[in-house]
Formats: sequence, structure tokens, C-alpha cells
Amino acid sequence: APPTTDDPWQSVVINLDDRDRPVSYYHSHEFAIEEGIRQLKERTAGRPYVGANYSPHPYYWPEEGKWVRCFKRLGMSMPWSEDYDWQIPELSVQITSYLVDVMRCGAKYHDLPIAMYVMPHAPGNTPRDLRLSYYQAFGHGAKLANFFMAEPIVNGYTENYVRHQALDHYKTLHDLVYETGAWEDIIQSGHVRPAQVALVLSSVSDIWDRSPAYNHERKCIYFALRHANLRVDFLSEDDLAEGYLKDYAVVYLTTEYLHTKAAAALADWVRSGGVLFSVAGGGFRNEYNQPNPLLNDLYGIAEQSLHRDVDIIMTKADLPWMQPLDTVTISPPVIGQPAIAMSALGFKQTLKPSTGSTYGRFKDGSPAVTVNAYGKGWAILVATWPGAAY
Repeated sequence: APPTTDDPWQSVVINLDDRDRPVSYYHSHEFAIEEGIRQLKERTAGRPYVGANYSPHPYYWPEEGKWVRCFKRLGMSMPWSEDYDWQIPELSVQITSYLVDVMRCGAKYHDLPIAMYVMPHAPGNTPRDLRLSYYQAFGHGAKLANFFMAEPIVNGYTENYVRHQALDHYKTLHDLVYETGAWEDIIQSGHVRPAQVALVLSSVSDIWDRSPAYNHERKCIYFALRHANLRVDFLSEDDLAEGYLKDYAVVYLTTEYLHTKAAAALADWVRSGGVLFSVAGGGFRNEYNQPNPLLNDLYGIAEQSLHRDVDIIMTKADLPWMQPLDTVTISPPVIGQPAIAMSALGFKQTLKPSTGSTYGRFKDGSPAVTVNAYGKGWAILVATWPGAAY
């Protein structure tokens, strides 16, 4: 509605629910994010290192507006989360590094310190996982850690405690603090080495796709990359549009939705020699839930459609029971290499290639993996969830 007072927002209709009006729906959600950050900034401006515990329960799903943009805009000035993963059916304690790497994406604009609750908890956690989480937090960019709470229940009566019989936990806490003295000067003055591989965080996906399904696949891709000993950074859609892509060789995309400006930046980057790897979805829909035609050219796809089999998924609880939608057989381009077979899980995309070459097929022979030469670079599209299959 047109403004009727001196306050331009006084008579604007905020539309957070009606997806049939996609333009106002999208901009209303964007306004809600920015207005929330503005109010936070009013309260935190001038205060040193203000944060709030970003408890990631239950899906360990870091949304771009909250986890990245809030710190880019200095709504708060200390990214901060926790490693309660022993309580949630995540794949492994390695989810700690996933969270810290995402927070590092938000911290990079102003070189903000990252804080982590590293929870010793007994009963619940184990000395082994406590140690793994502690070193992951610092190894991936945290500057501060809080053992919440390293005392028995009689001292601090909350659900967070280490029972007095858990002597192995207390010994591990002692050892970790002692060991920290050998390297804390390096951690406090140093920075995580930049990666050449990036995963994309999509605010458009957070707005339109209100399920943790794609974040599940993003986590699985992240684990696969880390298990291959590759460092991984995260980039927002704004980062893509603002030139951060120039420092990366490979970008992984796990979303059906992608902002038009980010899609254009990705296409330019691939044209200049970058390699884009996308799972089913491919960013084919834009911020107004309309087709993103630039992506068809980028992947060399004339037509496509997406079938979603799941929305809610918790990795350790649900993945073992997922029934394959199909089987994908991949023929490597190197002569003499054996074919690779993998299950098609979660999502399945129907592809009709134009310029893209088919390197993998479903059981009926239809395309499942396409590779398209685009300028000096390549765009790879896998029409299912390769991370979950891994």
C-alpha cells in the first residue's frame, strides 16, 4: 500500500504467509530479516563483542540471515554457538566444524571473534567427543570456548553439568586447558587458511524452502569434502554478487532457489574458469519462485523438473532408512576407469540436456549427471543427492 504518513512503513502490508503473491512474500521476509538486524544493532552498538547463543537444535540448520548477515551488518559482533550434537542424531561430532565454518562466513567482514560452548556434559557426552569438538572449534576459527558447565550438579543446578563420578571427563577438561597453553597465542593472533572450495548459503532458499532437507544434503557434501582433506569455506548469495568468488576454484550448490544476482555472478565466474557442482535443484528458481533461465544455459539443460521425496530429515536417525528412488550409474570420462553406482536418495530431477553432456544415467537410461562446458569452466549437475549417497 502507498505510504499515508511520514513513516513510509506505517501502511505497508507485510506478507509473510501468502506465497501466491511471490514478490511481496519475498520482500516481506527480507524486510523482516533486515528490520530484526536493525533493532539488534540499536541495542548492541558501541558495546564490545555482543553475541547470543545460536543453539542449532534440532536440525543444525544455519540460516543465512541469522548466521551471516546479522554479523555482516553488525547487528551483533560475536558469532556464538554450541556443540550439543551428542543430544541430536547428527552424523558425527564433526558437525561442530560445520557450524564454526558457517560462523566464520559471518565473522569475516569485520574480523569478529567466534565463541563456542564446548559442552563436557556427563551423562551424555564422552571424553573422546569432547576433545574432538574442542579442537575442531579452535581449528576452524573460534577464539573463545566455554565449558558449560564444568562442575557437578550440586554446584550449578541446571541441566548442564558433569557428574562428580565422571573422572575421565574432568581429566580431559584438565588436559585440554593444559594443552591450550602450547598454541593459544597462535590461535588468538592467527586466522584459518583460506580454502579453494566453497559451499553456498542461500537466503532465498531459507525463505521459500522452509524445510531442512537441503541443509541435510549440504552437511553431507561438507562431510565428504572434509573426509577428502579439503578445506571448505561458506559464501552467501551476497558474497557471490560482491566478488568473493574470485578466490575459489570449485563451488558446491545445494538449493533449488538462488537469487538472480547470485546466479549471474556464478555464471560469470564459471565462464572465467570456475567449476560449479550442483545437486538436484540446481538453483533453477529465483527469489520470486520463478524460473532462473540463466541456469539452463549454465548447465546446458533445456528442460527440468524436480521430485522431492522428503522434507524433514535427521541424518543419523533417518538416512539409514531412506529407500532409494533410483540408481545412478556414472561413467567416468577417463578410459579404463570402472563405472560408479550410487543410490538416488531424497530428491530426483528429470533432465533434458541441450549442450550438457551426460556422464551418469538412471536405471531407465535417462540423464542423471550432466557436465556442461561454459566458457573456460564447467557446470556439473547431479540429479539427486550425492552427499547423502556418500
